[in-house]
Amino acid sequence: MKKSLLTFALLIYSLTSIYAQSLICEFDWNDMAKGAQAAKFGKAAKQKGLQTGVVAGGADQTTGLGILKLNNSGKETAPIDFVLEGADFNVDGLEVAMQFNAYNTTGNGELFARLHRNTSKEPVFRLGIRNFKLQARFTLANGEVVELQSMKPVSTENRLTFYSFRYTPETGEAEVYIGTELVAYYVVEEKNVPMDWTAAGDAVIGYNLSLVNSKKKRTKAKPSAVATFDNFSVSSIESEQIITPLPVEFVEVNAKAKGKQAELSWATASETNNAYFAIERSHNGVHFEEIARVKGAGNSMRLLSYNFTDNAPLAGTAYYRIKQVDTDGSSETSKVMAITTEAAMATEMQVYPTLVQGQAVNLKLNGATTGQAELSILSFGGNVVRTKTIDVAEAAAGTQVLENGELSKGAYIVMLTHNGETFRKKLIVR
Repeated sequence: MKKSLLTFALLIYSLTSIYAQSLICEFDWNDMAKGAQAAKFGKAAKQKGLQTGVVAGGADQTTGLGILKLNNSGKETAPIDFVLEGADFNVDGLEVAMQFNAYNTTGNGELFARLHRNTSKEPVFRLGIRNFKLQARFTLANGEVVELQSMKPVSTENRLTFYSFRYTPETGEAEVYIGTELVAYYVVEEKNVPMDWTAAGDAVIGYNLSLVNSKKKRTKAKPSAVATFDNFSVSSIESEQIITPLPVEFVEVNAKAKGKQAELSWATASETNNAYFAIERSHNGVHFEEIARVKGAGNSMRLLSYNFTDNAPLAGTAYYRIKQVDTDGSSETSKVMAITTEAAMATEMQVYPTLVQGQAVNLKLNGATTGQAELSILSFGGNVVRTKTIDVAEAAAGTQVLENGELSKGAYIVMLTHNGETFRKKLIVR
């Protein structure tokens, strides 16, 4: 079908720079005819370990990547060592996601690593396990070394579990997840600092990660292998410049705050095969989710106007964009617009004192009155040291969250989650 012809023009404030996420590579190892090294997206792998291949036991009864045969001697196999072209990963920020089964592994090795050009040196980036504990380590362009370690071990049951790592330069946040649970977290002092790949070489899935037959009873028959990896992907988080186009035929895209609501309006000069408009919203200008749809005209050669009101905007500044979708599924997206509503400005967290010397720590949540909130205290190394649920009504009036002497000396992050929004404050205990 012919592509929809839509012209967008911003007549209000739009971002000049955002961090956008783009997929670099994806592997699901479901096409056995193409072989283990074939990618679902991006370049094929350069090479793989001697015993590495496509095996059963992938997600949803599919196949995945693993060791083709395990022996009965209890000896380790050759490592998986699934090698990717390193230059594709020279990016500002990084997101790595995968399903991983630690059942037959030795409990040590890298899930994903970017090797040093001198392979005798420590990898430039690594996300791996040490004694079944998840770890991540990388260096920033300003020389800061970031290390995260989860206190929660990876699952040793015979099943695939979701694991992910993410570093976002814009916020300075480094995060490690097991499933949907945040297990390690760190915020760097200087924001907008990219990762350092100066001495980096190839990237490797399963680097130095070996398997061993974990069955207690040995049999003459060699046990069938199960997938160690499945649904693996790496995405970049890069800075992109946005240039606002000149208005064309008085066509416009507007977003403005009106009291506690966000109002969007837009117009098209012409439409061809236009199915609908998707209204997308984001809390950071990077990750967007669809919140509503507005039906398009299909085909039109005249000026048409549209509008949408968000009655429940996000706290803080929210970012909006309009995605136009054709009847054949193809799409175009407007530029990003940032607005702050009265309701969004209402919620704010206060922690006092933030420099603690023999005192209790109190918290006050301004602008919220009902419900419950989840409070987490994290070390600067990313470990969760305290968690509790607090009543929002009590927090609105001010409530004690830590007793005198409850935390040892050091630096911490106080993190509160309420109604999908997360607030963070630094805390120093002396």
